Amino acid sequence: MTERKKKGPKLQIAPELQEAAEAAEQQGAGGKYSAFVSVGGSLHCQNAVISTSGVKNKNVSAVLTLSAEDLEPMDGGILGRGASGSVRRMRHRPTGRKIALKEIKLTSDHHLDEIGKEMATLYKFAEGESKEKALSPYLIQFYGAYVKDGAAFIALELMDGSLADMMNPYASDPLRRGVPEEVLAPVTKFVLKGLDYLHTSRHLLHRDLKPGNLLFANDGRVKITDFGVSQELESTKGDAGSFVGTVTYMAPERLQGEKYQYGVDIWALGISLVELVMGEHPYRNLLGAEAGLATEAKFWKLVQHLNTSEDGGIVDMPKELELSSEFRDFIDRCLAKDMTERATASQLLKHDWIVNNTADDDEDYKDQSTIEEWLKVRQEEKDTGEKQEGGITQDDLHNALDGLVDM
Repeated sequence: MTERKKKGPKLQIAPELQEAAEAAEQQGAGGKYSAFVSVGGSLHCQNAVISTSGVKNKNVSAVLTLSAEDLEPMDGGILGRGASGSVRRMRHRPTGRKIALKEIKLTSDHHLDEIGKEMATLYKFAEGESKEKALSPYLIQFYGAYVKDGAAFIALELMDGSLADMMNPYASDPLRRGVPEEVLAPVTKFVLKGLDYLHTSRHLLHRDLKPGNLLFANDGRVKITDFGVSQELESTKGDAGSFVGTVTYMAPERLQGEKYQYGVDIWALGISLVELVMGEHPYRNLLGAEAGLATEAKFWKLVQHLNTSEDGGIVDMPKELELSSEFRDFIDRCLAKDMTERATASQLLKHDWIVNNTADDDEDYKDQSTIEEWLKVRQEEKDTGEKQEGGITQDDLHNALDGLVDM
């Protein structure tokens, strides 16, 4: 492994960070993703019309005819809740297909903008371009949408869990809490393929990449989801400026309020991979130990850590994990503080850690099988384990920090 101890650019956060963030967010609203609700209650976005009877647009890849009457709830219906709505497990009566139904309340311009970005990222393809060419198998599939009672409902491919569920933080053996490298490598390859498609083919940033937004199916497939804060750039060399996403996965240039590029997704991937291999967020000890500090104090503690740490010292991966030099080098390339030195998704797909631990590109089924077999073992471990009390949970950590800049 090549040692890289170079210091990145000094991180100096302006005191008016929050005001600048709010201004950037307001500037983004009403832009190219703008959407509106007509007098009749239909949602118009991305040249598509979403009504009570579904989506009307020849360039939107809806798979199912969809209305509220077509759906019935399934056991364990609630998959998640958020400020703008919920995600529920449903069944499409006409076809029997199981779906994840995402609700987004039409209560503000921000939520309308969110729907427009979802439509632009996942579901729209250029006129004259085939669905097969336009859509990536490494992004969650869109089935359809409809509007009812002041909310938009988007039907998505139903997966079995998020990468956050792959961790077993309550295992008595610390070495069994995370995801082993031989499994994490094929998982990462699928995520990188999705990011490479977003960055190079669609010129899109995800901007909120984290384990909770990376989904798996029990057959070993891995896909990227949740594009409500995606940002389109004019080219692969463009940049953006809005302050949205999850603070604990943000790159230094984002926290600094500077323009940023596709490398912010690579930084978030690096933090996510360290979290997955350790079984806990790498900032947990840094911030969780200060339980008595206010949220703002924790935020500035994180900023100070990124400001003073050299490349290679941003995260501390315990030696007892016996991680390979190739994996550590891969993480170093993701977490370069200077965004111009950070690797791209296409470059990382050729990294030794990926090449030496995954199958050939045309043999995804082998990598899926590796993930599938391990998931069975991990589920058995989690079923027989006991939850430990005390300490700050991953959700508590994320929520505390995100509360400071809740965009």
